[in-house]
Amino acid sequence: MLVATKDRVLACEAVGYSDLAAKRAMTTNQLFEIASMSKPVTATALMMLVDEGKASVDDPVEKYLPEFSNQMVIAGKEGDRVVLNKPKRPLLVRDLLTHTGGLLYSGPHEKPTLDSQPLRAVVEGHARLPLQFEPGTQYLYSSAGISTLARIVEVVSGLPFEKFLDERLFQPLGMTDTTFWPNEEQVARLAKCYKANAGKTGLEETPLDARFSFPLTDRVRRHPMPGIGLFSTASDMLKFCQMFLNGGEYGGRRYLSAETVARMTTKQTPASVKNEYGFGWATNGGRYSHGGSFNTSMSVDPGLGLISLYLTQHTGPLVKGGEQAKAAFDQAAKLIVPAGSVRGKVMCGYQGWFRCPGDASGREWVHWSRDGRRIASDTLTFDLWPDMAEYGAAERFPVPGFTYPDGRQAELFSSDNPDTVLRHFEWMRDYGVDGAWLQQFVVDLPGGLFGQRYSSHRRVLDHVRGAAKKTGRVWALSYDIAAMPTERAFEVLTDDWKKRVDEKVFDDPRYVHEGGLPVVQVWGFYHNNKANQMTAELANRLIDFFKTPGPCAAFLLGGGDWDWRRNPDPDWQAFYRRLPAYSPWNVGNITWDDNKVCYATTGYWAEDKKECESRGAFWLPVVYAGFSWDNLMRQPPGVSLIPRRKGQFLWEQFAALSKLGVDSVYVAMFDEVDEGTAIFKVSDTPPAQGHFVGNEGLPSDWYLRLVGEGARLLKQKKPIPPVIPVRP
Repeated sequence: MLVATKDRVLACEAVGYSDLAAKRAMTTNQLFEIASMSKPVTATALMMLVDEGKASVDDPVEKYLPEFSNQMVIAGKEGDRVVLNKPKRPLLVRDLLTHTGGLLYSGPHEKPTLDSQPLRAVVEGHARLPLQFEPGTQYLYSSAGISTLARIVEVVSGLPFEKFLDERLFQPLGMTDTTFWPNEEQVARLAKCYKANAGKTGLEETPLDARFSFPLTDRVRRHPMPGIGLFSTASDMLKFCQMFLNGGEYGGRRYLSAETVARMTTKQTPASVKNEYGFGWATNGGRYSHGGSFNTSMSVDPGLGLISLYLTQHTGPLVKGGEQAKAAFDQAAKLIVPAGSVRGKVMCGYQGWFRCPGDASGREWVHWSRDGRRIASDTLTFDLWPDMAEYGAAERFPVPGFTYPDGRQAELFSSDNPDTVLRHFEWMRDYGVDGAWLQQFVVDLPGGLFGQRYSSHRRVLDHVRGAAKKTGRVWALSYDIAAMPTERAFEVLTDDWKKRVDEKVFDDPRYVHEGGLPVVQVWGFYHNNKANQMTAELANRLIDFFKTPGPCAAFLLGGGDWDWRRNPDPDWQAFYRRLPAYSPWNVGNITWDDNKVCYATTGYWAEDKKECESRGAFWLPVVYAGFSWDNLMRQPPGVSLIPRRKGQFLWEQFAALSKLGVDSVYVAMFDEVDEGTAIFKVSDTPPAQGHFVGNEGLPSDWYLRLVGEGARLLKQKKPIPPVIPVRP
């Protein structure tokens, strides 16, 4: 079982036995007969020639294979006689690709086994048989049609079909285990085949495939079967699928044009035919896939950017529970994070507030520099430099006067770019982060102090929605009342929520809900805090608004003081207990030991959790990787630094939560480089023209890996050791 993206394996696991009697465990490099998964491979070979202008899907088959010029079609029966007519139109190449040509699955001349005759003789035999219906009018799954495609490849290319595949597809892609003739070493890795016993309660061994002659290594008596004859492994077929998911390109080499990939993977069967089939692929609602007769399957979902491979060697009806196992894998393979509850989620705060000159916002160096018109060492407002290696050309903005240590031009990104937001969400997906809390500062909303900025923030919201959909992540709004006057905060915040309700934003299937209500987070429940002018009156108004039944009702998650339980104000304690959920902001709350080692303070968590749960409220703890805002606050280097200690600082927080049985976490933050809490990919070699915190010699994705690993262990309820168990 394998799940991957276009460039990364997310999961690959071998389960069960390749030889039940010998108790030989299945391995991830096991060889399988992939049977009809061969069909998209053959179709790809033909479409490569189409891309080169050497063939056309709308050409008659007889143009390449003259033996089809006298093809007949069954018009009906008169008693024991079969009435044949000339087809109303010729059999086309597209008919073969879509199984609408009327050819049989296999012909009576293919004996004693389907691999006993050369491809040319097999196809000539098909040409002598009448079509079962007029071409292009019905669907009949046909390996004969796929064999005919392979013969066209031979004629057009001048190469034996197997040589074309090897030279043009398998070798360049690195599919070293894909073949019609497995060698001795590969045969030793071939999984045995099984079928259900009479009661469907267990398995019994059965011959691999009666359609084959043996030994499988025999290249003299055995001939290619383009529709069903390939043997392969999960890793090989992954490369094939990744080539498709990458739009026809793999490893810097193009095999198919993007246009051809689109044609192959979308419905090409006529409108009158209900079966959805592309050119070589079965299609379904944006996804494309193909299976094999031994319960193998491969599926590609471009919308989610995911590939899933499920390989077994099982023929006939499955044993009891077999269907459920495959269905469970299909569901898990999608890696779609369920949006029905905020519980059990590890989500990151997502600022999305960075802008650059030349982006869609027109706002210049926002959140990179305190002077939007220029950026220099004395204007910097961030302490971590993002690793820009994976960003596309259109996502990179050169930073005047800043260069990397090797002399290259330094670059930054803008959040007002759908490709950049998608990239960030792809990282969340790839590393196991469930989604994001999209920060919405009330001062930037319409009616706020800086409402003119909102159009750019709204675009980011739309980018987040699109990215969440494509990656199977979840998202939710996270309002922050910082710097907003008390008397205006309620109106501006709730007006924005009403507008989003009217726009049906919260009907988005990727938006997090709890108890059937959309979740909304509000930061600002800080007592006597000049930057967050919260009062008990404002708090109660917000709680009442979101609790009132109706279209604007929501599940409110308050965020604020970490020491909220110690607040002596009875009015504050009263509204605390009205909140259905609370998240204590723990960033900056630290403890130093005698050896001057810094730790996040977590000793109060157990009582926090107990207090919330005693009144039925949800407690969402905050973890963070470290801290530094020297540039933002114009402090000397290192003054504000909370050392990350190579990830140990963050990991100890996950370990503490593990002891409490917690599986829901707010990670502060995904992209917050201003205050040095970011967990996304940051550079260990930032420009020398300013003061920046490096990454302690660690890979740029180290903190994404730690969060993903911590999330996995929390959800599996496994004890998290106090020391990081994985290596950089």
